[in-house]
Amino acid sequence: MTEKLKATSKLLEDFNSFVDNRSTIFLVILPEFFPKLLEWHYSLWGKEYQLLSKKDKLHEWSTYSEISRALDSILKKIEQRTLRDGHSFLFFKSFETHVEKYKDKFVDGESNKKFYYVESIVPIFYLTLVESIKASPERHDIWDYYFPSAWKITKENIQKQENYVSRVLLNNFLQWAQSRFWGSTEKDKFDEVLDEVASNLFPSVEPILWAKLLTLLLRPWANNNRMKSLVEQGANFGFVSRIMVGDYESTEQSSKELHNHMESQGNATLDLVLFLFKHEFTKEKLENFISELKTLEYTDESREEARRKEFISIFEKMISLLELKKE
Repeated sequence: MTEKLKATSKLLEDFNSFVDNRSTIFLVILPEFFPKLLEWHYSLWGKEYQLLSKKDKLHEWSTYSEISRALDSILKKIEQRTLRDGHSFLFFKSFETHVEKYKDKFVDGESNKKFYYVESIVPIFYLTLVESIKASPERHDIWDYYFPSAWKITKENIQKQENYVSRVLLNNFLQWAQSRFWGSTEKDKFDEVLDEVASNLFPSVEPILWAKLLTLLLRPWANNNRMKSLVEQGANFGFVSRIMVGDYESTEQSSKELHNHMESQGNATLDLVLFLFKHEFTKEKLENFISELKTLEYTDESREEARRKEFISIFEKMISLLELKKE
């Protein structure tokens, strides 16, 4: 068995080295390869994690681990190729079918720990997607049609007990977004990729308001000057609202509909934030944010003063929403 495993590992490493030379027709369009690769991925993952806690099987585990890493790499390269070459529809279709089939599967580890399959495969998919989406000729179709709507992060999706994938994607997004904040050396430079992912992965939010609150949550702060930094630096993404299309009889009706639309999206955004980050936005913390903002002073016509007043208004509205939830 060990020799067969080593031979399998060697063959997969060779395939991994030359996968970029394969046509996307072979990689994802023909049904004989990609669905089978995904099945191998699941099977090898299960064997690897079953052996992980067995101290007398570490040598065998290391071989399975090498095979799993090769399959991870092949999966990533196939996703990169299909996104780049414009053949991503069938990739998403096969990948969604596979993940939905095995989303509840786990392996028991030591100390009652459970290793879930989706927590291994979804991060590979997510990180490859956000690294490659900007250059994809299908980027708009991907977000609108190919990316599974049940996986997008909404309050309704997160609340569904069977929708574990959406929760895994939320954790992946937050870790990735935070790394962009912490790793950036140009605080004011527009982050186009974060802007695109943040608005499309969270379809119910108002992008401008969402960006402001994510910046508050994820950006590093110096000397505990959280509100001062927020007001003076602002956000580096989320500058454009969603486009609203409609047939209006007058400019007045159009303006009214736009106002109602923006207010509805704003309320949905605050509701999602209070649901996802209830420990970060308690009434006490929001009141402290407001108190800190009220100590800041800027000239009346300055951009900083406008931001200061806007954040006070946002936090006051969040407190009102919290009070309504108690009733």
